[in-house]
Amino acid sequence: MVILESVPLTGKLWEHQAEHFKHTTDVIVVDLPGFGRSDRVRPTLDLYVRWLGRFVDELGLAPAALAGNCIGSLAALHYAARRPRPYSRSCC
Repeated sequence: MVILESVPLTGKLWEHQAEHFKHTTDVIVVDLPGFGRSDRVRPTLDLYVRWLGRFVDELGLAPAALAGNCIGSLAALHYAARRPRPYSRSCC
Protein backbone atom coordinates (compact mmCIF):
# COMPACT_ATOMS: atom_id res chain seq x y z
CA MET A 1 0.00 0.00 0.00
CA VAL A 2 1.33 3.42 -0.95
CA ILE A 3 0.03 6.20 1.30
CA LEU A 4 0.32 9.80 0.08
CA GLU A 5 0.23 12.60 2.59
CA SER A 6 -1.79 15.75 2.66
CA VAL A 7 0.02 18.92 1.63
CA PRO A 8 1.60 20.72 3.47
CA LEU A 9 1.89 17.97 6.05
CA THR A 10 4.24 15.00 6.11
CA GLY A 11 3.80 11.25 6.08
CA LYS A 12 3.77 11.35 9.88
CA LEU A 13 0.06 12.05 9.51
CA TRP A 14 -0.39 8.38 8.55
CA GLU A 15 1.65 6.69 11.31
CA HIS A 16 -1.35 5.10 13.03
CA GLN A 17 -2.91 3.86 9.80
CA ALA A 18 0.41 2.45 8.59
CA GLU A 19 0.87 0.64 11.90
CA HIS A 20 -2.59 -0.92 11.53
CA PHE A 21 -2.16 -2.03 7.90
CA LYS A 22 1.41 -3.32 8.21
CA HIS A 23 0.06 -6.51 9.79
CA THR A 24 -1.69 -7.49 6.56
CA THR A 25 0.24 -5.72 3.78
CA ASP A 26 3.46 -3.88 3.01
CA VAL A 27 3.02 -0.16 3.65
CA ILE A 28 5.02 2.73 2.25
CA VAL A 29 4.22 6.24 3.46
CA VAL A 30 5.70 8.92 1.23
CA ASP A 31 6.10 12.66 1.30
CA LEU A 32 5.09 14.21 -1.99
CA PRO A 33 7.78 16.22 -3.80
CA GLY A 34 8.28 19.58 -2.15
CA PHE A 35 7.07 18.55 1.30
CA GLY A 36 8.29 16.68 4.34
CA ARG A 37 11.88 15.55 3.90
CA SER A 38 11.79 15.71 0.10
CA ASP A 39 13.58 18.23 -2.11
CA ARG A 40 11.81 21.54 -2.64
CA VAL A 41 9.99 21.86 -5.96
CA ARG A 42 7.15 23.90 -7.37
CA PRO A 43 4.18 21.66 -6.55
CA THR A 44 1.59 20.82 -9.21
CA LEU A 45 -0.90 17.99 -9.52
CA ASP A 46 0.72 16.87 -12.78
CA LEU A 47 4.13 16.72 -11.07
CA TYR A 48 2.68 14.54 -8.30
CA VAL A 49 0.97 12.17 -10.75
CA ARG A 50 4.13 11.75 -12.86
CA TRP A 51 6.23 11.31 -9.71
CA LEU A 52 3.83 8.66 -8.37
CA GLY A 53 4.07 6.76 -11.66
CA ARG A 54 7.87 6.74 -11.54
CA PHE A 55 7.85 5.79 -7.85
CA VAL A 56 5.52 2.82 -8.38
CA ASP A 57 7.40 1.69 -11.51
CA GLU A 58 10.91 2.04 -10.07
CA LEU A 59 10.05 0.10 -6.92
CA GLY A 60 8.05 -2.52 -8.85
CA LEU A 61 4.98 -1.91 -6.72
CA ALA A 62 2.31 -2.39 -9.38
CA PRO A 63 -0.34 -3.30 -8.72
CA ALA A 64 -0.34 -1.13 -5.63
CA ALA A 65 -3.13 -0.12 -3.30
CA LEU A 66 -3.13 3.68 -3.08
CA ALA A 67 -4.40 5.80 -0.20
CA GLY A 68 -4.28 9.53 0.19
CA ASN A 69 -5.74 12.66 1.66
CA CYS A 70 -6.19 16.10 0.11
CA ILE A 71 -3.71 16.50 -2.78
CA GLY A 72 -2.45 12.97 -2.11
CA SER A 73 -5.89 11.60 -2.94
CA LEU A 74 -6.10 13.71 -6.08
CA ALA A 75 -2.71 12.44 -7.21
CA ALA A 76 -3.80 8.84 -6.57
CA LEU A 77 -7.08 9.28 -8.48
CA HIS A 78 -5.45 11.03 -11.46
CA TYR A 79 -2.70 8.40 -11.54
CA ALA A 80 -5.33 5.65 -11.58
CA ALA A 81 -7.28 7.40 -14.36
CA ARG A 82 -4.17 7.81 -16.54
CA ARG A 83 -2.76 4.32 -16.04
CA PRO A 84 -5.44 1.64 -16.15
CA ARG A 85 -4.84 -1.16 -13.67
CA PRO A 86 -1.34 -0.43 -12.35
CA TYR A 87 -3.06 -0.25 -9.00
CA SER A 88 -5.17 -2.77 -7.12
CA ARG A 89 -7.42 -0.29 -5.32
CA SER A 90 -7.52 3.29 -4.13
CA CYS A 91 -8.89 4.86 -0.98
CA CYS A 92 -9.10 8.61 -0.95
